[in-house]
Amino acid sequence: MMKISGSIMDRLLNCPASKNVPDIKIQVGDDTPARLGSAVHEVASYMINQNCEVVPDLKIFMEKWGLDDEDDLRFLSWQAKKSFDSVKAYAKIVGSELPFELETTGFFTVSGTADLIGIEEPDTLIECDYKSGRVEKDATNQLKLYAHGHLETVPEFKKLNKVKLITFWLRSGEIEVAETTRDDLKKWFKESVKKITESDEYHAGEHCYYCPRNQNCPSMQMQVYNTVQSIEGVQNHEITDEMFVDLYPRVKMLQKVIDNFNDIFRARLHVSPLTDSDGTKYYLNEIKKDKLDIKKSFNIIKEFFIENNIPPSEIDKSLSISKTKLLKAVNDNSPKGLKGAQKELLMARLREEEGAVKETFEHRLTKTKGAKI
Repeated sequence: MMKISGSIMDRLLNCPASKNVPDIKIQVGDDTPARLGSAVHEVASYMINQNCEVVPDLKIFMEKWGLDDEDDLRFLSWQAKKSFDSVKAYAKIVGSELPFELETTGFFTVSGTADLIGIEEPDTLIECDYKSGRVEKDATNQLKLYAHGHLETVPEFKKLNKVKLITFWLRSGEIEVAETTRDDLKKWFKESVKKITESDEYHAGEHCYYCPRNQNCPSMQMQVYNTVQSIEGVQNHEITDEMFVDLYPRVKMLQKVIDNFNDIFRARLHVSPLTDSDGTKYYLNEIKKDKLDIKKSFNIIKEFFIENNIPPSEIDKSLSISKTKLLKAVNDNSPKGLKGAQKELLMARLREEEGAVKETFEHRLTKTKGAKI
């Protein structure tokens, strides 16, 4: 019997035939975002269960998940705490990281774990999910599955007829809310099971990135071909604004597939070199770079500049301080409960004396959603 987790529900509904792919772990290169997300969920669960009013010492979580950026984990964990408090203000919190497993009529079992669950009197289930990623995607199908699974398997929820699905986008602070009912979820689940089990249609899209067959899927291959043809049209300036908007998500999907393959290829080369039919050898070449020690090198640099009539002001231009490492040092050496305040105090002083000046270093492409759920 096939097992389906909530995290792949959206992929199955968009591409039912992907149920036929092998159940294997996909290498996606740098897995820092995934490890960060796991750490955020674990910290959030700990704070809820321990009734923490501040973010706890994160050292053990940083070490467990192999993370370096404590500021990012602290920020996201605090955002999760604020999300929890917003639900607690009007609902009874039932628990966090609550799992379920539900068997369908002989086809497959579905399972999932909700980040936060509450009950709003008199008869509403609150199903919440934290999202720590930088890309905001529609998580409605995942939350629908979680809510249906909990309504069907948790005795305490048998009396509940209404459902509120809440997605917390921790980075932006955006909250998406959708409301439905027990009966509507039953109908949705029945139709979803029918679609997944009876359809063998392949359909390429953003959901392909984590699919085990994304390298040899016929629909993906056609999508790639069409996208490449469209890109050539862009290069020839034969494209409208509407086509730009339509093409962008497809190009992003194509780029992810390419990046995924490059990561897998590099992982293979870590084992041993490869040689193609023409005798071309592929291997990983170790590259080393000089890293300057500021304390030991400053006087040497200063003397060299003087000897060669280079203005001393050029030294200032060539030196830099890592804001991330600086704030980490303050964080690591500040008392609990005052870490955030100490970092804010330092940055305030630096800005006041123009020791920290905001500069535009990047125009980041930003996509905002239309109507909310």
